[in-house]
Amino acid sequence: ETLGFGPYNDATMTSEPTTLTFHLHFEGEAARGHTIPAAALVQAAQALQRAIHLLAFAHEGRDFKERLRVGNELDRKYAVIFKVPEDGGYDLPYVIGNTARTLLEPADLAMVTTQHIMSLQAVGSGDVLALKRIIPNASIRRQYLISLKNMQPPKRTGIVVSIEDAHKAKLLDGKTASEKLAPMLVEPLTTTVMPRVV
Repeated sequence: ETLGFGPYNDATMTSEPTTLTFHLHFEGEAARGHTIPAAALVQAAQALQRAIHLLAFAHEGRDFKERLRVGNELDRKYAVIFKVPEDGGYDLPYVIGNTARTLLEPADLAMVTTQHIMSLQAVGSGDVLALKRIIPNASIRRQYLISLKNMQPPKRTGIVVSIEDAHKAKLLDGKTASEKLAPMLVEPLTTTVMPRVV
């Protein structure tokens, strides 16, 4: 069953294998005919998946002093799964987590899903402290913000990409994403090591 959601805290997510649906929404003149350039679609999808992987790294407490490798298990566990496009610009519903999840995985998926929601809300409200609580490691936090920024196609395409909840409320507004992300990206790193997701 696909559920909608409202404001979240740790108590709202349980170990039940429920799935929250989000929407990757492409808006602009070029998306009005329910079509978009392949490059814009691939760029946004890859950046979204990278952002989810970074949240998973932060959640699972990976060693950030080394290269962050996305292994098969992590890639399968935290996969962004797209559904059939819906009306309204070019709207791709998606869920986090492979549909073949095991009984041991829903709690981790629930937490990363909650962090996805809360981190987008923190970016939308410009709340750097809230984002630091969700992603404590400065290097991972910066890469996460860069991934959100990289979701946006070049301005020349006339397309912006938003992330919406199941009720189509914007969690990340593509029209204001760049201006919301810019001040957060100037935060100085507390470490000289910048791990890369490969």
